[in-house]
Amino acid sequence: MRPYVMLTMLSTAVALLPGHAQAQTTAPSATATASPSSPPPQGGSSVDLTDTRILSDPLFLPRKGQVYGVTAYTLDMPKGDNFKAGVNTGSFTSSDSLVDQTIAYGLLNNLTIRLVQGYGINSRDSTSAATGDVTTGGASGFNDPTISATFRVLDEPQSPVILNLTASYSPDTFASKASGGGSDGTIARGGQTAGLSFALGRVTKSFTVAATAASTHVGSQVTELLSNLTSSSSDAYWSYNLGLATQTRFTDRWSLDAGVAFATAGSYNVSNIETGNAHVFAPSSTRSVNVAFNYHFLPNRLVGSVAYTYNGYTDATNTFAKAASDTAVENRMGNTVGFRLLYVTK
Repeated sequence: MRPYVMLTMLSTAVALLPGHAQAQTTAPSATATASPSSPPPQGGSSVDLTDTRILSDPLFLPRKGQVYGVTAYTLDMPKGDNFKAGVNTGSFTSSDSLVDQTIAYGLLNNLTIRLVQGYGINSRDSTSAATGDVTTGGASGFNDPTISATFRVLDEPQSPVILNLTASYSPDTFASKASGGGSDGTIARGGQTAGLSFALGRVTKSFTVAATAASTHVGSQVTELLSNLTSSSSDAYWSYNLGLATQTRFTDRWSLDAGVAFATAGSYNVSNIETGNAHVFAPSSTRSVNVAFNYHFLPNRLVGSVAYTYNGYTDATNTFAKAASDTAVENRMGNTVGFRLLYVTK
């Protein structure tokens, strides 16, 4: 899927969005950038629904001078079947916990910068490594931080829609180690990434809808294989994401998020640095459905959120020179639950 195809799909999705109920500003989200011309709301006992900056909203962005934060915990529980040379060699289940901290600052009403850092603990009773061998063990540690900047190109009420453009970069900060030999691995990638994403949406008094598209370049990666004390090298590749997010606001404090997403990536070469043994890895595509309930503990200042996501995956395959070595992960699916606390300064 090429970037221009993604942009065409994005434009089509927004063309189908519901009509604008009234010229008002509703809130942007973590990947949005702030900027209404009216001054920020000053306190009050409820969320000002004439303002497009609602803290819980999928398009929320802080205004100039505001500090915005998100503390999130997610538990992902995927499972699937391992195959080698077409034979089912077993199954796996996993429990992957991640704590993410986001800090953002509004440089301008239409320009925001942010930093995201996470710490994860992954445990498995059996899983298939990149080489297809069945191994046991977990992984833990910090993931690589991500820095990004969002520019709001169009904003309500001056425009009938909100359009955000976000650029992101993640350095190769921590080493990537695959568990094995009785030792746990890490959750870092072992390489750099850079991405570009768009969010195009419309906000009405009680409803928000936004279409998103993202393209990420994942740089070449090196992973230490603790199972045999060698290392693997992976070529660079591109990944793509499309999504549709909505929020329905029942009251000033309660709201419901609902959305769908699709993610895919191109195949790439993986080789063992010491032995030269190589194969082609074709990652799975992911289809997700998600819902979340949000509650404003402090109107437009402090929000709690509980979320659930169902993930369905296509098969992932490793293709070697000899078919007898080929492996695959099939019938993979996963449930993810999460809790978030969102907050912003006045």
